[in-house]
Amino acid sequence: MVKIKHSKYKNTGLLFNLLTRQLTSDVLEGKESPCIKVIEKYFKGKSILAKEYKLYEAITSLRDTSPEKASEH
Repeated sequence: MVKIKHSKYKNTGLLFNLLTRQLTSDVLEGKESPCIKVIEKYFKGKSILAKEYKLYEAITSLRDTSPEKASEH
């Protein structure tokens, strides 16, 4: 059996990215997108996914990815 590594923060970033891409596609097609409700409910305020996404953004936006710099955030 193959063991797959799991990264909660990377998965949160991927989920947000997929939702925003689908939202963009729906808007360009002139359709009402259910993605808006999902993003507003789970990625705003103090929700767990919102906090995880903020951590993901902080980690991916670092230019210097040394362990010392990463532990500061």
